Amino acid sequence: MRVEDKPIMDPYGRFLRLPEVEATVGLKKSKLYALMKEADDPFPSPIHVGTRALWVEADIVAWKAKRIEKARQNRSD
Repeated sequence: MRVEDKPIMDPYGRFLRLPEVEATVGLKKSKLYALMKEADDPFPSPIHVGTRALWVEADIVAWKAKRIEKARQNRSD
């Protein structure tokens, strides 16, 4: 098997545009950008590809997992 024939494992997932990020997280643009400014566990910042702002799917998933874990810990305290 050649290297070109092997499937590439992508640990980062897809690039997401703002509407997809809003749908995934359930928050609107203004809240997301406010969360990016938080000192404690900020929302992931987009990367820029040309003129587009794109978010890395894995960063969003990791942020959501941390928020869920934190909420569950606070609930059980």
